[in-house]
Amino acid sequence: MKTEQIKQELKQIEREENVGILYAVESGSRAWGFESPDSDYDVRFIYARSAADYLKVAPMRDVIKKMLPGDLDVSGWDIYKALRLFRASNPPLLEWLHSPIIYRKSGDFAQTLRDLARTSFSPRRTAYHYVSMARKNYAVNIANKDAVTLKKYLYVIRPLFYMQWLEKHGTPPPTLFSDVRTGIELASEIEETLNDLLAEKQEAKETEKSPPYLVLNTYLQMKIEWAQTVYETLPNQYFGRVENDLLDALTLHVLNAG
Repeated sequence: MKTEQIKQELKQIEREENVGILYAVESGSRAWGFESPDSDYDVRFIYARSAADYLKVAPMRDVIKKMLPGDLDVSGWDIYKALRLFRASNPPLLEWLHSPIIYRKSGDFAQTLRDLARTSFSPRRTAYHYVSMARKNYAVNIANKDAVTLKKYLYVIRPLFYMQWLEKHGTPPPTLFSDVRTGIELASEIEETLNDLLAEKQEAKETEKSPPYLVLNTYLQMKIEWAQTVYETLPNQYFGRVENDLLDALTLHVLNAG
């Protein structure tokens, strides 16, 4: 039911904004696979305007945002904005491209970007995002707290697991948390605590708190320092930086097909 509502809202956005949606997915906790019963739906999309719109003197906005009834948070980026961010290895965009929940796809646009990302993204830029996310969320939401919102633990654990994927594989991590977790060896105490946390999170409301998991606190402090060390060893350049003409060709293909 919710999927159909989302698809209808996307069609409405196309009509109201006079755009074509190339790719639309779920992002955030539902895409990661550890949503709460009351989690919002975070719909993200990439769109293109008509070729004539890009020739206008006055630039058109490159973001569409809408808060809709039914816990729908819908936001999209223009194709030019998306491809510039893709060239810069923007981690949220890479997560969109690998989301397990797809509401709309047009032709081979998204698959072309996935293929390019395997050889042209920057592990170092991506790692910087995840290290910063883990460190900040731990310091602000967990360290020295008497009670912790359950999802805040996962906002630290997830980027640290993504760092382990980057170190081991050197490719963009899967968006689904369980896919990233596969192959990561954990001490039995940490494994059991993480399983308990995930089970509790998926039954609890978004804002529900619990006493701190002290065994996780110790583990996270150690892994944050480890992640910083790994980040500093990653190459400070793209493995095979995507050429502008490849992205230009993709854009022309989309606009000519529209």
